[in-house]
Amino acid sequence: MLALHSLGRLSLGCISGSLVAIALGVALELNQTLFKALNPYVQILRAISPIAWMPLLLYSVRSSGWTAILVLFMASVRPTMANTAFGVAGIRKDYSAYPTSSRCARPIPVEIPANAIIASGHRA
Repeated sequence: MLALHSLGRLSLGCISGSLVAIALGVALELNQTLFKALNPYVQILRAISPIAWMPLLLYSVRSSGWTAILVLFMASVRPTMANTAFGVAGIRKDYSAYPTSSRCARPIPVEIPANAIIASGHRA
């Protein structure tokens, strides 16, 4: 029972962190004004280890369960946001064009290569 509770906290922290990070990474890469505004804060927070947030969060939240979830959230946000932003920047412009086919009545976006680049964050 305790293991399921622990896995629930782990899942909640990582999944919520990933959802926020993917949305923020895409927004930061597509909007240069937002990127310039938030990049200094991201760089400052990048230098702080996620485990270093634990005493501050434990003092402010006063719940060990929520503190664990927030530490996992902080640990998953930074690398996922960086990989997402790098992946969005690495999408070639011709992937975002809508190719038409004589067999299709409507345009179909080529999303598979773009999603693979965003998900992996690897340099092409």
